[in-house]
Amino acid sequence: MPTHRLLPKLIRAGFGAGVIASAAHAYDVAGISIHGSASLQAAASDNHDFYGATKEKVDLNVAELTLNGTYRFENGIRVGAQGYAYRYTREDGIVLDWANLDYSFAPEFGLRAGRVKRPLGLYGEAQDLDQVRTFANLPLAFYPRYLRTITSYTDGLNPYGSVGLGSAGSLDYSAHVGTADTLDADSLVLQGYRILGNEAYDSWNIGTLAGIHLSWSTPVDGLRAVYSVTRVFDGTVTGVGNFGGGGFLPVINDNMQTDFSTVSLEYTKNKWLFAGELQWLSLDFDLVSPALGATPLHQNIDLLYYYLMTTYQATDKLGLGVYASFSDSSPNNDLPELGDADRSNTSQDYAVAASYSLTDWWLLKLEYHHIIGLDIVNQGADFNFTGPGAETAYNYVVVKTTVSF
Repeated sequence: MPTHRLLPKLIRAGFGAGVIASAAHAYDVAGISIHGSASLQAAASDNHDFYGATKEKVDLNVAELTLNGTYRFENGIRVGAQGYAYRYTREDGIVLDWANLDYSFAPEFGLRAGRVKRPLGLYGEAQDLDQVRTFANLPLAFYPRYLRTITSYTDGLNPYGSVGLGSAGSLDYSAHVGTADTLDADSLVLQGYRILGNEAYDSWNIGTLAGIHLSWSTPVDGLRAVYSVTRVFDGTVTGVGNFGGGGFLPVINDNMQTDFSTVSLEYTKNKWLFAGELQWLSLDFDLVSPALGATPLHQNIDLLYYYLMTTYQATDKLGLGVYASFSDSSPNNDLPELGDADRSNTSQDYAVAASYSLTDWWLLKLEYHHIIGLDIVNQGADFNFTGPGAETAYNYVVVKTTVSF
């Protein structure tokens, strides 16, 4: 059965299973701890399609289902896996999100082997856990869904641990090294990854990945600082391009190196949470095409993202939040501009949200965004590369419901 027909059935089954399991508190089966969640999101925008056909109408544009199970042997070895089914905008799929063996030799050192979650900033590992946050969507540019397939996991090794620093607090670390799946033309990454808007890519061999995530719990109660970096080595993207104006010819982005560097701060005090993150994303590669001659054209593309966020747990059931986020797809390189008035390479995203716990396993969220600039739309939404005259300010409203079990 095609994925696009199977997925809605899985999502409906997930909601049914969530209701039954939550009501019955059926979390353990033969020693296997089973958990999961299912969510549906409806959204609308006044001026642009955004993760679906949302322009001037309501679209059920995001559906997600997670199901995981873990088992701990008497010798301390843990084994677990999670499946992830999703549909957003023009992409859907069912993937193995993580699956690994895990053993902690001591608080200072443990090791996972297999498909492991890749930490990114404050919330990269927990971005699918609606029950732990107020917002239906983490900052749209900073945690984009279309990049989830290359930011969520690594097939390889994951050493981790926690080191006490005495009066200076403690340091948690997590490293990863391995590979990731090759992406095909249907992935949102390749649909959106166009430097000048005149390429069509059919494959991305991501190559080898390595990175480290450091989380420092400072002596100040509730304050932690995080630094994470991931490098993707020797990737290759293939497709066609029309750089010479003589029709589409084969094109290769070769020797691609991609760096994600993130600096984060989070402070929690009673019912308040304050967070801020800055990320620098760099793509360095050789562009090879007959239209460009025999000599590869070396390219370096930088992208900058940052945000500030505050949430307040007003009651046991009601959470409130606000954030301001900024993205720039060409902070220090000379990409073609559509004109300053079009704000084609930047976006400011101002969001407010409310989360309400209908029960201890059922959440309802309402979220409003006012966005100025076209960078989010061009890079990670409808991929239409809006031109001169496009509305640069628009509104985006989201309603989301999630059950967890």
